[in-house]
Amino acid sequence: MFTILDTSTCDICEHGFTDGGPHTASVIPCGHVMCHACLTALTPSRCPLCRAAFSPESIQKLHCDIRSDFTVVAQPDVTPGLRSSAPGLKEQITSLLNASTGEDHLRRCQRLQTALDGFLQACNADESNLLRPYARALAVHINGLEGAILEQSRPLIVREQSALDQPATCDVCNHRITGVRWRCQDCPDWDSCSACYSTSVPTAHPEHRFVKIESRQHIPAPKRSFRHRARCDACDKEIWDIRYKCTHPNCPNFDLCAACEALPKPVHPISHPLLKLRTLDTSPPAPNTAPVPVPGSSSRVDHHAWCNLCRAAILDVRWKCLECPDWDACEACYNQLVPTRHPTHRFVRVDDPHAISPHRTNTRVQHMRIKCDHCQGNVYDVRFKCMHCPDYDLCAKCEALPIKVHPTNHPLLKISDPATALPFIPRGRT
Repeated sequence: MFTILDTSTCDICEHGFTDGGPHTASVIPCGHVMCHACLTALTPSRCPLCRAAFSPESIQKLHCDIRSDFTVVAQPDVTPGLRSSAPGLKEQITSLLNASTGEDHLRRCQRLQTALDGFLQACNADESNLLRPYARALAVHINGLEGAILEQSRPLIVREQSALDQPATCDVCNHRITGVRWRCQDCPDWDSCSACYSTSVPTAHPEHRFVKIESRQHIPAPKRSFRHRARCDACDKEIWDIRYKCTHPNCPNFDLCAACEALPKPVHPISHPLLKLRTLDTSPPAPNTAPVPVPGSSSRVDHHAWCNLCRAAILDVRWKCLECPDWDACEACYNQLVPTRHPTHRFVRVDDPHAISPHRTNTRVQHMRIKCDHCQGNVYDVRFKCMHCPDYDLCAKCEALPIKVHPTNHPLLKISDPATALPFIPRGRT
């Protein structure tokens, strides 16, 4: 018997659970509980909270005891002596954070995290505010344990004299990258070494595209010009330049930085629309500090890509923008036009056409009956809606352009799910 509060709702349709019918509480292999009708209608079959894949046959209906006076939520027996209450979970997390390392300790932390996730879905606001900081601390602790265990299990690699030190650190194992460097194209600043790219990236950082960097290229850090008076609720760091604020009524004060918002595994429900806030940057464009291209051989290499400036096929050398979802330049345009037509953005030089990894999924979600008001094209996957103008939308490519096509003091609502219910914000209010 699964006991839940009568105020518990599905994370997809936000309808209350029932003991029977289409809104029957159902669980999937990752442990998240939602309506049976919502889970069977998902296409593709991925959990909207953790993006874990599941099959329709794995959905299991739960027999629920819906109570209004229930204050202690039933949790799985993860460790001896676990008390299913906010103070008990807080004490359990504190004791595990101060415990020793090892695989057994990691499994205990993961079981406690599963219990904590279930508790946070059904607890009241006061208990949620009490446990949220400890949940983030537990997640950081688990990531550190996984990285340490991965490093211990990795065989010793004897470094050759010809190995190349990259000016970057792997975001999985936190070690200096030597040799080949894999740069994520969808995150502001995320890199991986070759060992982690083949073993951990498919599960820890899925679906994002990567570019293979074999030469020593200095990629400048993201430019910082304005600090928001807010901290990211995922990494607990100060937010610079771009701030994503949740507009869902159940999240009165939830903010994300650009790095956490771009992660392939969402740290916040994708059904919650996020308001993208930025400040007007009036500083002059930064000088182009990318390395000067080296003349190649006489043979022409076709990258099977088109230059976004001259519209010609890119041969020999391809310059890939690290800030835009899909923007490339040929060598001639990079030297002559990019400093003025595409300023301030960072680029990486690509010599091998196979160094660009495609999307790990070919699924694209179209926002029906929505056109980008700049390029007039269809909008896929992510839609940016202006909250200042009556009817103005942008696709992800046009929104990311360095020369803004819409006033930067207009807040943009980022919508990842076409079925998201738009919040009502009266005009004239800030």
